[in-house]
Amino acid sequence: MSSPSARGPVATAAGTAALGALLLDVARTAETTTTTVMAVMGAVAAVLAVAGLLRGDRFEARLTAAVVAGASTLLAVIGMALGPPGTFGGGLSVRGVLVAVAGVTVLVLLRLPARRSPAATPPTRPYAR
Repeated sequence: MSSPSARGPVATAAGTAALGALLLDVARTAETTTTTVMAVMGAVAAVLAVAGLLRGDRFEARLTAAVVAGASTLLAVIGMALGPPGTFGGGLSVRGVLVAVAGVTVLVLLRLPARRSPAATPPTRPYAR
């Protein structure tokens, strides 16, 4: 069985891929061009983050996944509260809730490998024999 630190990037990549798929669905059914463009850009960034996470858990991939997840969550909440750009009114939608939950999940998964790594403890007496 693999260690928790080895499973972290794979779980994060899977969550980011799910978020990217949700963003593609948002782009497909968007009411405005602005929403379509933002969702497609988020999906492309999610694909790049997944590739980087699977190739070695790189810092840039983790940063990209965090930005995509945070921005998607924020925009989903704003979209449900105020409505999509260019329209009036909002409302709770299943897709908006799914995007927000997926974004928060990715942010939590990004935190797991950092918590699981062993802490380096300095020696108490480095020069004692």
